[in-house]
Amino acid sequence: MQNELKDYRFGIVHRLDKDTSGVMVIAKSKETAEYLINQFKEHSVNKNYIALVKGFIEKQEFDVITGIKRSEKNRLKFITCAVDDGKLAESHFKVIKYFSLKA
Repeated sequence: MQNELKDYRFGIVHRLDKDTSGVMVIAKSKETAEYLINQFKEHSVNKNYIALVKGFIEKQEFDVITGIKRSEKNRLKFITCAVDDGKLAESHFKVIKYFSLKA
């Protein structure tokens, strides 16, 4: 860890995915940066997102467990894959509220 932070410019520790609004995590000291970077490495950070979805989702609560890796066609994008072929990605979904669509 020390070697990783030797030339570290303190600031943004974690950002949200492209086209996602919300919070950015910024460290103001080396100690804080180390602590926060470890939390993200160990996956001990809980990230929650809220989305509006058009249509009807039948299940009230469900999980999606898959692998994720960089696209070979476009290295800036990630694609889903078999868990053994990429990094484990787990998402837990829960319907909070249904809205009626009136014409």
